[in-house]
Amino acid sequence: MTGDALLRGWDATTGRPVGSPVEISDGATTAAVTVAPTGSVLALATKRHIEFRDTATHRPVGVPVPVGAAPATLAFSRTGSELLTGTYDAVVRRVPTAPLTDPYEALCAEVGPPDTRVRDAFAPGETRPATC
Repeated sequence: MTGDALLRGWDATTGRPVGSPVEISDGATTAAVTVAPTGSVLALATKRHIEFRDTATHRPVGVPVPVGAAPATLAFSRTGSELLTGTYDAVVRRVPTAPLTDPYEALCAEVGPPDTRVRDAFAPGETRPATC
């Protein structure tokens, strides 16, 4: 972490940079970083939010998750299904990561299938996609 809104990786044995830097979306200082167990997702915590990035492309995965207090530490669960955040005021929060991999499954698990009456009111005559 360099203070210039870029996150850079370094090889600990050679002290040389690895890969290209990751630009933080809102120019905020990064407070904590962790990589998912699969190695495919990077989580970055700023004072305002947690953002997730694809480790290969550095592109955002999902939308930033707002946080109440800036996380001092981040850790993915063993399965990668949750991100745990810890703050300086000793608060631990869980952030489900299912929306990053399968947003429909996560939404269905959280709120259930869509109400067909409401859907028909807003999208009359449209074909219904397969959902939960």
